[in-house]
Amino acid sequence: MRLWKRPQPRQPIAIIFVGSSLAYYVLMTTFSTYLHEHLRFPITTVSAIMFGYILVSRLSKVALGPWFDRLTFRSGLIFALGIAASGFLLASSNSLMGKFAPWCLCIAGVGVSSVVLLTQSFIASQKQLLSHNAATSADYSVLYILMNGSALIAPIIGFEILRYVPQGLYWIIGGLYILLLVYCLVYISGAECKPPPAPRLTLADWLKPFKNRNYCRFLLVNSLLWMLHAQLYSTIPLYTRETLDDESNLTLFFIVEALCVMVLQHWVSLYINQNIPSYYPAVALMLFSISFFLLYLAQDRVLILWAAGVFSLALMVYMPSADANNAAFADRGSFATYFGLLSLSATVGDSLGNILGMRLLAFLLQSGNVSQYFFWLAGITAVLAIFYRNPYNCPL
Repeated sequence: MRLWKRPQPRQPIAIIFVGSSLAYYVLMTTFSTYLHEHLRFPITTVSAIMFGYILVSRLSKVALGPWFDRLTFRSGLIFALGIAASGFLLASSNSLMGKFAPWCLCIAGVGVSSVVLLTQSFIASQKQLLSHNAATSADYSVLYILMNGSALIAPIIGFEILRYVPQGLYWIIGGLYILLLVYCLVYISGAECKPPPAPRLTLADWLKPFKNRNYCRFLLVNSLLWMLHAQLYSTIPLYTRETLDDESNLTLFFIVEALCVMVLQHWVSLYINQNIPSYYPAVALMLFSISFFLLYLAQDRVLILWAAGVFSLALMVYMPSADANNAAFADRGSFATYFGLLSLSATVGDSLGNILGMRLLAFLLQSGNVSQYFFWLAGITAVLAIFYRNPYNCPL
């Protein structure tokens, strides 16, 4: 007699995704503090390691996408969880790796990002397999609910570890990935969503999506939205410190943003996103514009919280909608390839948003006009929303 009952496929996948998301946010919230204060690395080295982690983890999605399309979902997860665990355990082995140990986090980044890529691909392939339809934004909404829930809890866990056992931070994260790997081996069947036999991997597998001009335009629109999303962790924190001089407002901004996504994401995906598949970028642009204008007007906590709520609504509209549109563009059996390219477009937009936003904000700080930053950004975003047309012939 079995000692346990094998759960439905999505339940163990959700558990693995939550565990990996929790580990990721514990890492990111303690990244700079641990390396600088506990390992005594200079700021320049810390920034280089963080840049290396982010760059490798995101670009690895592009490189590994076609390969994952040739594996079963279970095999891909075993690889991803194993690489993540190995990277964190190597990063914690100062006696073995010496000063190169923190750079092993780049190895871990490959596994962490692969879990997200595989989960996105699994949702698309399962929807197509079971109903012969493309995945919708509602199908992806659960990912963002789980991610934001993890983001709320992770800082508490991470800083408690730093407080009591700082030397064990990466051991604990690596151990969590080992537990997730064992859970994957026990509860996820290799027969689920097995891909058909495919020819050898060639350069054409990476280049094929770019032959579709509509898809290229879709990636450009996605990069634009990520440029605006990038303000969340770059200019908004600095702007609120400079204009309101109260870090508690910033903390509340992030809490409200995450809570709104957790509570409202599925409802927004069901009743709003499903009705605007072709024009979700215009709606998201207008919501970003309103949020930025509220930040410009903010002189107290009330408008800051309203800005956070509207900003979260923009994310709820565009992020699952982008996933659903990307899945609709993808050919059968190539979902990981397309989601890897979606990640690349997000990386380009995120990087440009950070660089351009920070430079412009620095210029306005020097000239004493920092309060004008979000006024102009709100105006430009509103103009883009008004004149937006569906340039990529939405496949949904």
